[in-house]
Amino acid sequence: VVEDHGLSKRVADNVRPMDNTIPGIDQPRNIIQWAFGDRTEEGSISQIFDLQGRFVVARLAKARDEGVAPLDEIRDEIMEIAIREKKAQMIKEEFENAGGETLDQKAESLGLEVRTFENIAFSANTLQGMGNEPAVIGSAFALQPNNISAPIEGNAGVFLIEVTNKHETVVPENLTAQQEQLKNAFRNRVPNDAFRAIQESAEVEDRRHRFY
Repeated sequence: VVEDHGLSKRVADNVRPMDNTIPGIDQPRNIIQWAFGDRTEEGSISQIFDLQGRFVVARLAKARDEGVAPLDEIRDEIMEIAIREKKAQMIKEEFENAGGETLDQKAESLGLEVRTFENIAFSANTLQGMGNEPAVIGSAFALQPNNISAPIEGNAGVFLIEVTNKHETVVPENLTAQQEQLKNAFRNRVPNDAFRAIQESAEVEDRRHRFY
């Protein structure tokens, strides 16, 4: 739990030792280092952190040991997931039983609004105003134009979609530039992936958070 001089309260969940961000707090590394310090225990209250004129006091509300969390600690999270999945299943059944042949007719029978999204790329992950919805976008590219999809469970809700127009990608005659781009992307990943593999195989305990 983080409280600032403006008397507002912020809760940061699932903070990890090497994280660099806390929502709403700029440059929070000192706070994170304190939270994972050897002397910090559950319920501990920090000293005052001066973050460029913004004063923050932190309290460690809950600490979890590494590994699989006990059921009692994550019961509420599991319950929330189960309720969300059950609601999604109920909404899917409503969508499947909705009257009408067109998307507009189905939306009208359900009391919902049809929204239009344009220029969606296959590489995109988000829908404007809806957030991260890769399952919806992937389903759209697997759907033939003028066909209504089966209900899709997304992150923000359950969706029925219809593709009205699909532009086929023009494949360049020369793919050298794209090949070099992919090579560079994989080349840049090698140091981090190799370090992570060595760290896991050697069972090294990462304590960099004490110094960084």
